[in-house]
Amino acid sequence: MNTAVPFSSPSLSPLTEAAWQNQEQYLNLLTKITHDAASILNFHQMLHTVTHNLRQLLGADGCYITTWDADNQEIKPLAASGPYEDSYATMPPLPDKDTLTKVVLQQEKVIAVPDARTSPYHQVRIVQRLQVAGLLGIPLIALGQKMGVIMLTFQEPHQFTAAEIHRAEQAATPIALAIARARLLHQEQEQRALAEALREAVAVINETLDFDQILDRILIQIARVVPYDSANIMLVEHGRARIIRHIGYERTNPALLPNLSTFVFDLDTTANLRQLVQTRQPLIISDTAISSGWLKPHGLIRAWVGVPIVVRNQVAALIALDKVESNFYKSEHVARLSAFASQVALAWHNAELHKAAQRQLEEMFALQALTQAATQAISEDDLIKKATEIIGDTLYPHNFGILLLDEPSLTLRPHPSYRIKGQHLPFSPIPIAQGIVGQVAQTGKPYRCPDVQKDAAYVKIDLDTRSELCVPIFAGKRLIGVVNTESTELDAFSEGDEHLLLTFARQLGVALEKLRLFADIQRQSEEIRQWAHRLTLLQNLNQQLAGLVDSRAVCHTCAEYLVQNFGFISVSVHLVDAEAEEVVCEAIAGPNRELIQPGIYRQKLDQGLIGLVAQTGKTLVVNDTAVHPHFIPSPRISVRSELVLPLRQGKQLIGVLNVDSTDINAFTETDVTLLTIAADQLTAALERAHLFDQISQRAARFEALSTLSSELRMAQNLEEMLPTILQRAISVVGGSLGSLYLRDNATDILVARGVYPLKKELLGRQFKLGEGIVGHIAATGNIHITEDMAHSSQARFYHQEKELVDRQEIRSGIGLPLRAQERIVGVMYISLPEVHTFMAEEIDFLVAISEAAGGALDRMLVQQTLEERVADRTRELETANEQLLELDRLKSRFISEVSHELRTPITNLGLYLDLLAQSKPERQTYYMEVLRRQTDRLTQLVEDILSLSRLELGRDKIELKPVDLNGVARTAVASLSLRVAEAGLTLTQKLQPDLPPVHGEPIQLSLVVSHLLHNAIQFTPVGGIVVRTGLNEAGTAVFLQVMDTGAGIPQADLPHLFERFYRGQRATQSNIPGTGLGLAIVKEVVDLHGGNIEVGSAEGKGSTFTVWLPVIRNQ
Repeated sequence: MNTAVPFSSPSLSPLTEAAWQNQEQYLNLLTKITHDAASILNFHQMLHTVTHNLRQLLGADGCYITTWDADNQEIKPLAASGPYEDSYATMPPLPDKDTLTKVVLQQEKVIAVPDARTSPYHQVRIVQRLQVAGLLGIPLIALGQKMGVIMLTFQEPHQFTAAEIHRAEQAATPIALAIARARLLHQEQEQRALAEALREAVAVINETLDFDQILDRILIQIARVVPYDSANIMLVEHGRARIIRHIGYERTNPALLPNLSTFVFDLDTTANLRQLVQTRQPLIISDTAISSGWLKPHGLIRAWVGVPIVVRNQVAALIALDKVESNFYKSEHVARLSAFASQVALAWHNAELHKAAQRQLEEMFALQALTQAATQAISEDDLIKKATEIIGDTLYPHNFGILLLDEPSLTLRPHPSYRIKGQHLPFSPIPIAQGIVGQVAQTGKPYRCPDVQKDAAYVKIDLDTRSELCVPIFAGKRLIGVVNTESTELDAFSEGDEHLLLTFARQLGVALEKLRLFADIQRQSEEIRQWAHRLTLLQNLNQQLAGLVDSRAVCHTCAEYLVQNFGFISVSVHLVDAEAEEVVCEAIAGPNRELIQPGIYRQKLDQGLIGLVAQTGKTLVVNDTAVHPHFIPSPRISVRSELVLPLRQGKQLIGVLNVDSTDINAFTETDVTLLTIAADQLTAALERAHLFDQISQRAARFEALSTLSSELRMAQNLEEMLPTILQRAISVVGGSLGSLYLRDNATDILVARGVYPLKKELLGRQFKLGEGIVGHIAATGNIHITEDMAHSSQARFYHQEKELVDRQEIRSGIGLPLRAQERIVGVMYISLPEVHTFMAEEIDFLVAISEAAGGALDRMLVQQTLEERVADRTRELETANEQLLELDRLKSRFISEVSHELRTPITNLGLYLDLLAQSKPERQTYYMEVLRRQTDRLTQLVEDILSLSRLELGRDKIELKPVDLNGVARTAVASLSLRVAEAGLTLTQKLQPDLPPVHGEPIQLSLVVSHLLHNAIQFTPVGGIVVRTGLNEAGTAVFLQVMDTGAGIPQADLPHLFERFYRGQRATQSNIPGTGLGLAIVKEVVDLHGGNIEVGSAEGKGSTFTVWLPVIRNQ
């Protein structure tokens, strides 16, 4: 196995002639190589020549020279002769492996490889491409430094001799020296070019003192010193770095390009930038892909170098360069960039000094221009506009402007000249104490905000704003506004800026105060002129209103006049309806007149601004309707201000005058004063129209009442009088139906005597006192008004009118009492088919008609009463005569009935006395019993006849007193309990406790209970009897009930039960004893007590007798 062996130079042996020729050829080639290496000035031509000669010198198939870059620790192909000689120099650096080239450099000795296939030194790239077998590596060393390696290649294996190795070493020496000289020359040229480039770059930068021009030139001139693909300059301030200039990112990172100028890097979180600022030393990131401190994403950037710009011992800015290939930037780049940065720092410092001086000059000229503008300005707006242009254009071009204080709304309103990014962009007013401007206005002190993103008070208007400065404007001691400026840079404003703006604000405040004083004088003069003109207009309005007597015409004229002559967008007049608690629109002028119908449109007293003033009676000025909770938007116009004034007659509020405007803050104190005069004129005109209307109505009423009185006097009877009254009353309110009820003094019942238009079904309707609407009016003597019967809370009064309401014939109505000498003689009721609100004038007229009708009806009733009394007297005499005849007939009938009833028992007595006298002893007991029963019957008959007689004779003498019906029932039951027991019946009492007393005579009431019980016992063969008492639901009557389980009463007997001596078919057929007078006596007693008796019976099931008696009412 062949191995590479290092050689030393051997001693020469005696030469043969051929050897001498070879030696001569060798020396010639060596001399040529040495000569060419020293004399050919073109480095690459020299390399081409020597590699060719060296190849011939040793008979090699190829000769390749590589150089050693100590700074980058790289082996780079340089020149070649043989295969690939044209492309060898462009090959990339050799890989970092144990190649033969690397071993030769490390050992600094010649290494021979007779057969590469068996050698451990595999120079992979060359061997594979050239397919060589023998290799000879010779180090190039000059001036004690490694210059590179010469590699000779042989296509066949080759055993290298010591002579060949010696020759190769001799030839390598001049080549190494040539490469060393070339390097030194190149370095000298590069340093000279770099110094020239640096000088020129610095000169270009120092040609200007304009800070922005310096920034623009820095990045361009850096390219002459240090290569880059993209670069930027970052301004360092307040712990942050912000890109202020950039170049080349459209190639390295196009995605970041649109937002690059807005990037702000926090030094605490950006490691590479923080290191630059803290150490003030340059920094290289050789490969961004593997750097932990590099920001992602990095786009195509792979190498980065940064250097600080130190001004006055502070890092003012950073320069950052980028390359798309990694490991590009080296120490020489850092040295160049640092030298450049030092020169930039000097230029930066000079530019800052120049900028400060230029700024002072600009400030001086700006203040001078402001002073001149203040003397020439003719208005406040003109001055503010010019001041904004002078200061903003010169000193603060980003955001600058003036906000004026609006004291009524406590807001800061930006003047139209306020500029955002150089444009006049409007924005909303800012409330006091909101935002930085509000804070300055509230405190009256200037405020500098270095970073608005860290200030909670900042109000975002421009998203690019980073710092803000605001100072107050005073006129004397009164704040009138603020001056505000903003910048896209952090901490852009210094104490000098604050002092400048305060000076500017003081000058502006003095000038504005003078202009406002001048404007006030002009405004007052104009207001006096307008005041005089408006007073003339109001005088003309008063003259027009003076000739009107109709209230609606008055309102309409006033509203139209104010719109046409005073320029208001809309004016309306609303009058108060006190009873409905509403305001009614009487007139409207303006765009809404088509939507709002006068006389129909209404508002509640607490609805809207109009209702609010109608409720409070106070003038209301709303100069911004958007912030008032009671405002109701208009459908046609955008009302922004509204003025509402009350209309008063003495202390009475009769309406409101409403004026609208489409402008904010439209109404001044002058407007309020003038419209108050107009409201007073309108009130006076309405009062005149009202008085005229009252006089006209009174005249019409007087005429109507005179006509009515005349017609009533001419009427011959009620039939003529009633329609006349109702027809006149209906016409007052436009009614559809009128009814007139007259009171019967004897019964207190009100009877419908007149209906107009005639409805026969309504004639004769009756109401008790207090019953229904009519009875209620008669009982109370008060007028009763119902605007909507269908939804009235007093529906209980209308049950008799329900049918008419359901048929929608009547819906509202008014009832009035008819009086005569303080007596209520009747009721008049007028109905309408729709909901109606009765006006005071209508009610007064109806009252007058009712008073006239009451007297006339009373006179007619008195006359009719006299006539009726004569007729009644005649009828009474006729009735008395008839009654005498009837009494005579009844007497005859009674005598006949009594004689008949007495004859039977008396005849039976005589018969049985004869039988007793003639009978056997064993029959005498029987006859004696029969005689006893006949005697009892005769006694009972006589007693019942006497009872009836006593009742008839004592009808007018009976004395009623409180009686406990339960006590009467208990006594009667107790007295008959033995007889009930003998009859084998049960007797049950169900008496309701706490029963109220009744007016009665105890003995007679006891007689009622006894007769009913006797009757029940006789007709109940088996079963039982129940006695009950109780109270009706109304609590007005009590009842006594006797129920039995007897045979019942046939239907044919029921109508005759209470007739005297009537006993019924069953009693006669069953030979049940009795007189036939018991139930007649019961009926007579109940009638005397003002009660009634009810009978219920079913054959085979028993009978029930119920007596009803009225209870004693509380007095």
